[in-house]
Amino acid sequence: EGGRNWEGFAADPMLTGVAMAETIKGMQDTGIIASAKHFIGNEQERFRQVGEAAQYGYNISDTLSANINDRTLHEMYLWPFADAVRAGVGSILYSYTQINNSYGYQNS
Repeated sequence: EGGRNWEGFAADPMLTGVAMAETIKGMQDTGIIASAKHFIGNEQERFRQVGEAAQYGYNISDTLSANINDRTLHEMYLWPFADAVRAGVGSILYSYTQINNSYGYQNS
């Protein structure tokens, strides 16, 4: 419960990358700015933000973290976004969750 797999094109990152690229090209050929989302590791739908958890009586002090090793991050999660960038995507929306205990929009 609470997963987000139903929102994607496929479980295979290569197929997802191809589908993302073709969708982006199709949308942007009509003048629409496409957005690839959610970068990266946005696996959890429920209780991904502190406010939502509080509504259900859960006391969490920080957003959930998707802890993903480097190889998996690059081979499974990053691949479709790389294809989106190569296709000329107009924008990328970051994920709400943390990735390895750092926010996806955070940098060092």
